[in-house]
Parts: sequence; C-alpha cells; structure tokens
Amino acid sequence: MPWPEEGTEAAIQWALLKRQSRTYYELEQLVRAISSLSEWANVEREYTDKPRAASTAPPELRDAKAALDEAMAPLLTGILRHPMDEAEAADLEQIRKTYLPEIIIAYNTALYTAGPTITRDSYIEVMDLSVAIADEATGLTECFVQAGRMQELVTSFAQTSKLMLVMKANGRPRKAHREGKDLGLWEIGPQGQGVIAGTADADVS
Repeated sequence: MPWPEEGTEAAIQWALLKRQSRTYYELEQLVRAISSLSEWANVEREYTDKPRAASTAPPELRDAKAALDEAMAPLLTGILRHPMDEAEAADLEQIRKTYLPEIIIAYNTALYTAGPTITRDSYIEVMDLSVAIADEATGLTECFVQAGRMQELVTSFAQTSKLMLVMKANGRPRKAHREGKDLGLWEIGPQGQGVIAGTADADVS
C-alpha cells in the first residue's frame, strides 16, 4: 500500500497511529526490563546460595545477564517521551519517574554483582550506565531528580566504584576491553597502583 500524501487526513491518521504504537511498544520494553531483572535476581540468587565447585559462572547465569543487558538497552536511550496530549504526558511522566529510577538502580546492582561472579567488564558497563544517565537526550537525570532519588543513585555508583578499586588494586593483569575501555580509569594510587590493599583477588575473568 502506498504511503499517504503529506498533509492529507490519511497521513495525519498514519502519524497518529505511529505515535500511539511507539508508546505501547516502549511500555512493553519497560515491562520486559522488569521481567529480565526478576529473572536475573532469581538465577543469581540460586547461583550464590549454592556451594560452587567451579570458578566460572554457569551458562544460565551468563544468559540471564545477557538478556538483562539487551532488555535494558532501549531504556537507556530515553523512552516514553512522545505523548499524544497533555493528559498522556502527565501519565508518562509519572510512569517514568516511578519506574525508571527503580529499574536503573536495580540494574546497577545487577552489574555490581555480575562483576565478581561473571566478568569485571560489568564494571565498565557501570561507567556506560552513568554516561547514559548524564546524557540530557535520555531524560534520565530528570527522572531521578523528579523522583528525589539522585542521592540514592550516587550512593549506588559510589559502592560500585569502591569495588572497582579493590579489584583493580588486587586483581591479576588482564587484556584491555574490546572498545579500549579499562578499569585503569579508577587507578588513583602512585605509578598505577590502587589505594586499597589487603583484599583477596576475585576469581573472575
């Protein structure tokens, strides 16, 4: 079927349907992220509660982490920002400030626990997460401010950065990240040595 000519009633209706479907799709993405966080929590809890004979994470844990990363990606680019009218704008704003801070803080916690259980590259993902939140185009900082949860977010990042320092100071040498990123960003001791000592090396890749 050919595209309707611009300015016609058909074109206006088509644009309306596109905007409506975008909001519905983004709501579905929000639900998917919540479901993936729940699945990660269940799998991670089962893994950590059992005695571990192997030092590497099982496939189901890695799969749950990969699914969570995939589900979170759309949320970090900015969603639910194209309302049809003022009433929908108010509804979407309420949804964003209620759910996005909660989901993102939970995701940061997931990355925190994935660091020692799967790979330290999860800490590099935390850096990417902080960049996404700071990007004005995503509107995520505004969500945290409106929800009054900015301090909670900062505390969450601070806890992760402390563990980064511990693992970098005491961990074994590793190859650089494929995009050139490295935990060396967090080295603040002399001659590239970390400032936190006395912690055992984590057994992760």
